[in-house]
Order: sequence, then C-alpha cells, then structure tokens
Amino acid sequence: SASGSWESGRMQSPGGASVSAAGGVDCWVEFTYRASDRAPAVCMHSGTGHADPGVAAIYVGVSPVTGKIRHYVYGAGAWTDTTVTATNGMRIRARRNTSNAWQIEYSTNGGTSWTSAAADVASGASIQYPKGAVYGILTDTTFRARYSGFS
Repeated sequence: SASGSWESGRMQSPGGASVSAAGGVDCWVEFTYRASDRAPAVCMHSGTGHADPGVAAIYVGVSPVTGKIRHYVYGAGAWTDTTVTATNGMRIRARRNTSNAWQIEYSTNGGTSWTSAAADVASGASIQYPKGAVYGILTDTTFRARYSGFS
C-alpha cells in the first residue's frame, strides 16, 4: 500500500482451502524478520474477511520506531512493545495455547526453540483464522508468513 495503510490477507492452504482452528487448539502464525522490511505482522482473527488492525483478535510484529517485538490485542486500543529487540533472521510468532491464552514468542535458531517475549497477553477462545499483514508496503514483495496448528 503506497498510501501508508494496513494491508492484510487471510492465509490459506497451498491448495487454496480455508484454514481455521477452534478454541482449545494450540496454533500459531509466524514470520521471519528482516531488518529491511517496513512493518510486517501476522495475526489471528475471529473473522474470515480482510481487515485492518482493530478488528483482529491479535497482531504481532516489529515496531519500525523502536525495533521491539510488539503486539496489538483487539480492544486494547494500541500496540504494546515487549522488551525484546528484533534481530535480522529472528522468527516471531503469535501462539494461542490449549488454554486459549496468547503468547508472543521468538526464535533465534530457526524455530528449534522458542522464548516468550510476552505471556498470556489475552484470551482467544473463539475459532481463529491466520492472516499476514504489512503496513505501508511499497517494495517488500518477499515477505512470507507461516501458520501451524490450523486445519
């Protein structure tokens, strides 16, 4: 978006099928951070359609100002920075555990192990759908988001 607005889209299976995760299912959406990216994010929505932040259940991304991993929870009204500074190649994810609590996690070893940047930031008992999002994207066409635990 050259206008400096959010662009987000629902992720689907490689075959184009819809994916979702019911409450109580451990699931996550993640992306690999690159310092050259503007403001990528991944999110889990309780709705199926395209939506900007504010309608999402949870977003996780990196602040273009502070460089910190941050999250946005629906109804909270603003992004919240964690204490963790993102580094190039870091994998960052929003994970909903089997207790329906959202965790913000990161991995510095390609996903072999994960560390919590923020625990139990909100609850998401409803069905969730994975999405990827970018803010003010102009030329960052290689951003790729991933998901797991959805069916």
